[in-house]
This record gives sequence, structure tokens and C-alpha cells, in this order.
Amino acid sequence: MEFVHAQGTQLYFDGKPLKLRGFGIGTWLNMEHFMLRLPTPDSMIRTAFEEVYGQAEANRFFHSLQDCFIGPDDFRFLRDLGVNFIRVPFNYRLLLSDETGELREEGFQALERLLDLCEEYQIFCMPDLHTAPGGQNPDWHSDNRTGWPQFWEFQVFQQQITTLWGHIARRLSRYRYLLGYDVLNEPAMAGWEPLNRFYRETVKEILQNDSNHLVVLEGDGFAMDFSGLDSFADPRVMLSFHYYPTVWHPDLLAPTLHRAERRRQMEEGLVKLAGIRERFGKPVICGEAGYDLDFDNMPFCMDLLEDTLDLFEAHDIPWALWTYKDACTMGIAYPRLDSPWMEFVSKLMPLWDHHSEMRQAEAFTAQLAEGFGGVSDWLAYQSQFRIRGVLYAMQREKLLLPLLRETPVEKLKALAESFLFANCGIHPEYEALIRRYTAGRKDGEA
Repeated sequence: MEFVHAQGTQLYFDGKPLKLRGFGIGTWLNMEHFMLRLPTPDSMIRTAFEEVYGQAEANRFFHSLQDCFIGPDDFRFLRDLGVNFIRVPFNYRLLLSDETGELREEGFQALERLLDLCEEYQIFCMPDLHTAPGGQNPDWHSDNRTGWPQFWEFQVFQQQITTLWGHIARRLSRYRYLLGYDVLNEPAMAGWEPLNRFYRETVKEILQNDSNHLVVLEGDGFAMDFSGLDSFADPRVMLSFHYYPTVWHPDLLAPTLHRAERRRQMEEGLVKLAGIRERFGKPVICGEAGYDLDFDNMPFCMDLLEDTLDLFEAHDIPWALWTYKDACTMGIAYPRLDSPWMEFVSKLMPLWDHHSEMRQAEAFTAQLAEGFGGVSDWLAYQSQFRIRGVLYAMQREKLLLPLLRETPVEKLKALAESFLFANCGIHPEYEALIRRYTAGRKDGEA
């Protein structure tokens, strides 16, 4: 049986070059607050539900949400759309108990259920460890409640994850449409010595347990800095970068900026990132790229996506857009605006979103810095993540818990079912855009 493999910088499958075009699956096995429109990181959302409804009812809700979020109907849509790849973020707690350190069988079964669908619909899959103990970066998407990436301070955390990846690789090694293992999403503030040591040990552990699949490594600096990354001679190692030009350069969103100039600047940044392909002699993929979708200004959103995808295709870069499904934020699929879920979170939308959260943290950090006569930009940048940790606690008490307390337990089932494909809308202009690129597959590609 042949699996995806690399020759130099090119991926192959069934003797043909493989070009990956697809999506990150979304806020499924690792919840992100802005994607659900509920404040606080994954673990705080879960404990809030437990506090209000009790552990049994909370578990029942999260299992239902997991079952409803992705299923055969979604895969039929994805296959018809022409995409051939999904990246699947998961939280380490899905597979590993914080309380006992034991493996969680139901988490492995969730991954296997997904991979069975990938085999059936012939869509390649890359599991992505989005959350590590202590947080591998300071942000919400690593389920970091403190704003400090403690994963890099404690080797016991790193060893836990190295060992966990060995279990995952052994368990999943049989799947033909498994592309490989995305070891760690968006490391940041790691330092090259700890990051390279963790990667060396984890690559070794994975390949000892699975010689069939690739191991995917991301750079430091939220998957954008590869300057100190070790070279890995093994041909089963490939690299992934993330590309969010408007996050780091919000001036690109200025309405007065000419589209051609915006695209020129976007290409300049992309070419610099994608240069790791030649530097390391490895295949690369852009594991994340995307933009907030403004329902009132979809033509501009589609322009941004079109220019990005044009650049990926022009430079022969495989891609996964962020994201497939969420609560009307970045996803091509979303619970309908009149769904129970969107009615539920609409009560919080005037009070909170992740942009206002970031502005609050930045403003308070600036106020604190002023009291010290100013601080370095780097210290200010680090500190605003710590302030968000304080904001999470306040959001939980003043926003999330009151919302749950006024929501009867009988409504939880309908909330979860809002994410069923049958209950979701699809952005038609987004769908049409994706079909343009998936229909343009080159002759001879797998």
C-alpha cells in the first residue's frame, strides 16, 4: 500500500504529484472563542458549562456538539467542492487526562471516526496539535489561560507530548489518506534550543511508531519564523507556515489602498515565507490562511481570498484555508443566522468579541507601561497576553456564566444541532471561488 511521500520538495501519491487544496476543519476538537462567539479559552468554556449544568449534562452537550459538527454530509459537500485536504486541530486533553495522565480512548475514537470518513471520501487529513500543556504560545487558541507559554519552561510537558505523539502515530499508522502529523500549532516565544530539542525527540518518536506518514513542523513566531530551525535529513519531514498578512499589517485593509498594491505587498511576504522550501529542500504547505468574513462586505472579502489563492497557485504552494465551519466568523459553512446557536450567542455579541478583547488588553498594557515611564515594545507585546488572562476570568464571571444560567438545559441539544450540515448555510460566493481553484487541477496531479 502506498502512502503520501516526499521526493525533494514535491509530494507524491499513487505515483503522481500531489497538490493539497483544502480547509482547516474549524473549532471542533479544540474550541476557539472567536469561532464560537463565546468568550474564554476551551477549558474555561468547558468548566463554565460544568458549573452551570453539572458534569454529566456538560459532557452530553460537548459530545453532541462533537458529533454534530462534522459528519458524512460535510464530507459529501467537501468532496463535491473539489477540495482534497483537511487540517484538523485538536486539544491534547482530547487524548490525555490532566487528572490521571492516562490516555482517553474516546478521543482516539473521534480521530478514527474522522479518518474513516477521509478514507471513504478520499480526502487527505492532517491532525494538528493545537493545544499543548501550559500553552505552546500565549494566545487563546492554545487554550492558554495565563498568557504565558509555559510549555517551553517545563520539559515534563514536552515529554508528555512527545510520548503522546508516539501513541497517536502507532494508532493511526494504517490510514492511507492520513497525510501526516502536524506536531505543534503556532509555537511562539519558544527559543530555538527548546523548540529544536522537542522537535528532534518528537520526530524520532513518531517515526519509530509509524514509518508510513510525514511529520510536519511549524516555525516559531506563530509558524512564521524558521530562522533557527534545525535541518532534518529524513525525507518524511515537511514544513508548514501560516499566512495572515492583514493580522500583522492591518493597513492592508485600508479601503484607499489599491488592490494591485495590496496584492504586491502580500506576494512579497508570501515569497519570503515560502522560501523555506528551497532553503530546507522540503515540501511546504500553508497550513492556515484566511480573513474575517463581513456579511455586509463579502465582495471585498472575496477579493482578499482570491488574491491569496492566486498567489498560492502562482507559486505552487499547497494550502488550507482557515476555516471550514464556525459561527459566522471565517468559515465557508456556518449555523444559519436564525439558528438556536446564533440566537444564543447574539446576546453576547454587543458586549464582546475578540477584537475588543485585544484592544482592551493593549490599552491596559499601555496604561501600565506609562506608569513605569514606558517599556520596550517586546515587553509590552508579551504583557498584553497576560492581561488577556485577567480578562478571561472577568468574561467568565460577567458574560459567560450569566448567559448559561439563563439558558435552560433543555435547549442544549438544539444548540449543538445548529452545527449539523443540514442546519448550516454556505457562502455562495465563497463556494464559487473555491470551485474555480479545485477545478483547475493540473493534468497528472493526484
